[in-house]
Amino acid sequence: MEKIINIIDSACKDAFEKAGFPREAGKVNISNRPDLCEYQCNGAMALAKKEHRKPVDIANEAAEQLKGCELFSKAEVCMPGFINMDISSSFLSDYLNGMYADSRNGLDKAEHPKKIIVDYGGANVAKPLHVGHLRSAVIGEALKRMGAALGNEMIGDVHLGDWGLQMGLIIEELKDRGMREFSLADLEEIYPAASKKSKETDENGNPTAAAAQFKARALNATSRLQNGDPECIDIWKRIMELSVADLK
Repeated sequence: MEKIINIIDSACKDAFEKAGFPREAGKVNISNRPDLCEYQCNGAMALAKKEHRKPVDIANEAAEQLKGCELFSKAEVCMPGFINMDISSSFLSDYLNGMYADSRNGLDKAEHPKKIIVDYGGANVAKPLHVGHLRSAVIGEALKRMGAALGNEMIGDVHLGDWGLQMGLIIEELKDRGMREFSLADLEEIYPAASKKSKETDENGNPTAAAAQFKARALNATSRLQNGDPECIDIWKRIMELSVADLK
């Protein structure tokens, strides 16, 4: 179905054209003053200089062509040359009934469907979920469904943040603690502790030697993990096994 704003826009452009003005001057916008009207046309303001006429006179001539139009309950000119419009309840009722009768509720299919990937959720392994993850999951799923309703091919993905520096921090902290076995509860304590350890500063705000050394080790462990080091991969697999089960 054609959008309401487009129907109103077309009617207003017809009015300007019938009054002898350029059609495009009848462009309609949603009003930024809902206390005054629902829709507004400001075309007479821009046209006045070109036509060497008062904008209110141009607006009045265009608005005259809208008299009797079933679209509007109001189409009036306000100084210095705005046309303020409200849509009629009968038009709105007919439009909604048309949506109700339509198998797609008036929603058009995309003219050129696309393949769209929506990455949402954003959970991190070795860390618990929180309400922010729920929010992004709901928004992401809503976008995915809206895109599909328009006829696009939608691919939803919840990407796990599982391959960056946090893995190196955990691996090195596990080594420092001599832990070969660990639980998810352990990981939830280990990661923030390791992160804090890598950021410790002296009284001047500079990283301590211990913090710099630990972070360098963590970066090296991250690099080794990303390059397939068997020891790091084994630890990563165990972290993933615990985290994914808990996330699900």
